[in-house]
Amino acid sequence: MVFGENEVPHLALGWSEMTTSGGRNCRRSGDVADINLVATGQVSSAVVTLAGGKGEAQAWHDNGGDLVQLGSTPFDSAPGVWMEIAIPLSEKYEPGNPLHIRLDAPGGVDVTWASTA
Repeated sequence: MVFGENEVPHLALGWSEMTTSGGRNCRRSGDVADINLVATGQVSSAVVTLAGGKGEAQAWHDNGGDLVQLGSTPFDSAPGVWMEIAIPLSEKYEPGNPLHIRLDAPGGVDVTWASTA
């Protein structure tokens, strides 16, 4: 999912309008913001490219009504300095089940890309 190309159907709550930072299209999250991804095959991580914020990126599943945290990764990135973070997924990951990426970043964070790996 690339911001400025196909992000709209993947976004849930907490996102600003499209902007540019460090030469890339991006949106700034609120204090909490969600991205929804689906992978049909087995994956081991979710990857997010972000800048200008500090917090935690979390991966979750809704397994039949039960929320299951699959992994989390802290991040700290200076404004305009893009970094790729990986959130390792636990064995509880289920291919085809929507993967919810939650960014918990007081003051927000710029995001340009998200995917599974």
